Amino acid sequence: MSIEFFGAPVRCPACGGDIEPFGEYLICKNKYECSAQVVGQICKWMGGIGVKHFGGTTADSLVEQGYIKSIGDLYSLTKEEVKDLEINGRKIGSSLDRGLDSLYSKMEVTLDQFLGSLNMEMIGKSMIRMMMEAGYDELPKFDQLTIQEVARVPGFSEIKAKYLIEGFNSRRNLIMEILAAGVTIVKPEVVEQTGNSFAGKVFCITGVRDAALKAKIESEGGRFAGGVSSKVQYLICKDTSSTSGKAKKARDLGLTLLSLNDAWDLVK
Repeated sequence: MSIEFFGAPVRCPACGGDIEPFGEYLICKNKYECSAQVVGQICKWMGGIGVKHFGGTTADSLVEQGYIKSIGDLYSLTKEEVKDLEINGRKIGSSLDRGLDSLYSKMEVTLDQFLGSLNMEMIGKSMIRMMMEAGYDELPKFDQLTIQEVARVPGFSEIKAKYLIEGFNSRRNLIMEILAAGVTIVKPEVVEQTGNSFAGKVFCITGVRDAALKAKIESEGGRFAGGVSSKVQYLICKDTSSTSGKAKKARDLGLTLLSLNDAWDLVK
């Protein structure tokens, strides 16, 4: 039996553009014109702001058939315009209607949803919440930020600060496009703190979601970080025996790993 070895690709298979290493991955450098990159950005946005009935296959078809080229284009779509959209020969107009209804029900988003859903490298909603906790709680406050200022925010390293600044600056036109489409940024609902059992405690959660658990911890004075660091005390994960990067780092730092059941036992 012969064994064939394959080398790493040197061009993006979707657009033919240059690629570059990003950690253990190879990514296309053509971020705003590569169809695969655009689909990924759209899916990140839709998932981040909570839009339902709008999956990757739908986004891929809309991009491939020329209906949209960016997140901002989503807001100009009409039901009449896409009623004849087909996927694999099947019209999906009626199901896409539900997706558009869901999209237009999310015209008000919080700052962490807005910036954290723009598909910036290394920057998600939890990282933006750290910025908000540090006083950068309005969009204009991000306008003139420096890497040095961001790096002083708890939870940020100089590398992540660089990603935030570069990601924000490269998306300025997209941000204006989305705002011009009618999306507005609103203040988040404040979780009422009913106790102080977790005052000063920092949690990180990975691989699982539990909004009720998160709200409970926050109501007791705890807060959540976007990544594992020496400032975190607990890592909540699906499997405490996980060998993921975050789990390994948490063990190295001496953090307590909790399953969802463990975490609920802790807060009761």
